[in-house]
Amino acid sequence: MKKLTAFILLALIMVSGFSSGAIVAAQKLNIKITADVFELDGAKKQVVASGNVLMIQDNLKVHGDMAKYDQDVKKIEVTGHVQAVKGDIALTCNRITAFTQEERIFAEGGVKFSFAGIRGESNTANIQLKNQKVVLTGNPKAWRGTDQISGSTITIYLDKKKIVTEGQTQVLLSVDRFK
Repeated sequence: MKKLTAFILLALIMVSGFSSGAIVAAQKLNIKITADVFELDGAKKQVVASGNVLMIQDNLKVHGDMAKYDQDVKKIEVTGHVQAVKGDIALTCNRITAFTQEERIFAEGGVKFSFAGIRGESNTANIQLKNQKVVLTGNPKAWRGTDQISGSTITIYLDKKKIVTEGQTQVLLSVDRFK
């Protein structure tokens, strides 16, 4: 199995024609990628890593079957058995799309999320990094211990460790809570 290790933005420097702005960005981000195959497409301004993809930046690790960066729309997409871990935050799903200019991540397909004793499941999750919140939609459920909450939309505020639901809310509380 051929393994390639590269700094993704170093590859983007090659795609973008060695611009000084790309060099500065590469020095700041240092995203290390390991994959079976690594492709650069200068015409499309895309970088694709496939097969056993592992991306590491500081304390963020993302695993998946394929990762694709599109320079024109400033978007990173990771697909296939995706697992992302940063500190005590963990996320698994079928696809993650990170919009780098907006500091927003969209996860879809069998989303499972955990943070500080809070677990969540849904079809989709919109993670807003600046606002420190995760919005679960598509049959969302969340748990804290044995307590469960469900609704049309569940918002988890990471900085406050708070859960808010909207629409068709149902709460199941453990009897032990009232003893």
